[in-house]
Amino acid sequence: LEQFAAGRPENPPPFDIVTMWDVIEHLTDPAATLKLVNSVLKEDGLLCLSTVNLANYRHLIYKNKWRGFAEGQEHTLFFSPPALGLLLRKCGFKPTKIVTRSIPPLLLKWLNIFKLGHELEAYAIKAQQA
Repeated sequence: LEQFAAGRPENPPPFDIVTMWDVIEHLTDPAATLKLVNSVLKEDGLLCLSTVNLANYRHLIYKNKWRGFAEGQEHTLFFSPPALGLLLRKCGFKPTKIVTRSIPPLLLKWLNIFKLGHELEAYAIKAQQA
């Protein structure tokens, strides 16, 4: 993305899909990055991303003592499903699916139903410009 922001290559073809697995929580300005991603996607292009779910069951139980804060010192931001959806919409995306995942998936399946799983995944298409 840094190359595109710097204008290299000139007039690149738009991408069909951009993936950002476990990236957004490390960014100092995720909105700027998502807007750049939006600019390199073709119309109806797909963005797929994952991050730690701030609304996971461990954080709800342990609050500020949640080990994710200590382990994630390199993480600059944490997102809940609604907050991530709002950010995506503000950056020109239409979220199509926001889900959570837990490990082990079968044992903790009920956590995903209530969006309390540890991992947050989002899928969004580039919104049509008016």
